[in-house]
Amino acid sequence: MMAFGPELCRNLEAATQREWLETNGIGGFASSTIIGLNTRRYHGLLTTALTPPVGRFVLSQSSKKHYSCTPLRRLDSSELLLPSDLPSPLTRI
Repeated sequence: MMAFGPELCRNLEAATQREWLETNGIGGFASSTIIGLNTRRYHGLLTTALTPPVGRFVLSQSSKKHYSCTPLRRLDSSELLLPSDLPSPLTRI
């Protein structure tokens, strides 16, 4: 197993250039970057090939966790959002 330190994981450009891949031997796989930011079409936690080697489908792209501490609520996710995707300060999530 390879280990990456916090200095690499905090560098977005460097961390998104390092990827992992896990196969199941029958055409399915999981893959992403080391920080969990999906940058490719078939990055996901469960990608399957219904008619190998073509016909791939991403069945589970990522996992999201919600943390709730009254009155704050936080979404823990690894998505890269553009400024236009961010909620306005007046929007309550």
